[in-house]
Amino acid sequence: MAGRRGFFRTISAILSGGLLEKWLAPSAVASAQPFQGPGSGPANHRSSQGISGNDPIREEFDLVVVGGGIAGTTAAIAAARNGLRVALVHNRSMLGGNSSSEVKLFPENNSGHQPWIKEGGIHDEFHTEERVRNHFEYREGIMNCHWDLVLYEKVLLEPNLRLFLNTHAHGVLMKGENRIGSVLALQIGTEKSFELSAPLFIDSSGDGFLGHLAGAEYRWGREARSEYNEPLALDQADEKVMGNTLFFRAVDTGKPVPFKRPEWAALFESEADLPARNHQYIEGGYWWIEVGAPHHPITDNEEIRHEALRQLLGVWDHIKNHGDHGAENYGLEFVGFWPYKRECRRI
Repeated sequence: MAGRRGFFRTISAILSGGLLEKWLAPSAVASAQPFQGPGSGPANHRSSQGISGNDPIREEFDLVVVGGGIAGTTAAIAAARNGLRVALVHNRSMLGGNSSSEVKLFPENNSGHQPWIKEGGIHDEFHTEERVRNHFEYREGIMNCHWDLVLYEKVLLEPNLRLFLNTHAHGVLMKGENRIGSVLALQIGTEKSFELSAPLFIDSSGDGFLGHLAGAEYRWGREARSEYNEPLALDQADEKVMGNTLFFRAVDTGKPVPFKRPEWAALFESEADLPARNHQYIEGGYWWIEVGAPHHPITDNEEIRHEALRQLLGVWDHIKNHGDHGAENYGLEFVGFWPYKRECRRI
């Protein structure tokens, strides 16, 4: 008790004597440098500039790329290497889009599995570096943090490239009737808002979001045969698009792992419930756990996510509890919550 009383007396003396203010005076902490990571500018913790609801932080670039998937990341790196000052704006915590470990759809045409589909250039840089580092095989549904880190580091190594992660582009300011002047964006977590100006913009959002905001024309759904003389096209155009998928990742734990199907998950009790759906390879999930029409891939995105998750857990329950699939020792390590889209607006 005496020790505690002495401690509190000391604290009281420090506060009443003004010693705390002296310890925290600017001269005493002038050498402390704020973290300068991607997307961070000069730190001023007493300023509300750029905080949501206040004036945005205004910055100018030669090119602003919205969307940090494979296409957007590659475009941003290529432009930066050719001397442009580039901003890469991505609304997730990691680059790669559908190929990231958040989704796990591997970039198949970059895989090098077959000589006739191997890509060169920047894509090949990504793939080669990832294969050097990664201890896992290169298969659909198994993408992990090594791929994320390769993309992140490739961007960081470009001195002309500024990365804005966790930053959602939510609006545009037009320069005239048909030209974007700047993109408005909000960085989640920092609560900073940005106005990013440039003479050039690239829409790699996947949804054609930037072009849509700017009023660009876009196509939705399937064309009629008469439009492009495609013999296999429909007689009449419609608005149907391909669906969205969630992956899972399962691992062999070396011991039996039970699985209880949630009440809200789908039920597939027999092989007849999954016709023509190969589920012998059980480690990486399946592209065919897909939810599409009549759901709209933008406005119904949350409903699609939930329905795809229902189907995914039902498939896993089938593998674990209905028939012999050799999955007794397998347990779920990853379940996707961000559906990967196959199709959306076409600008």
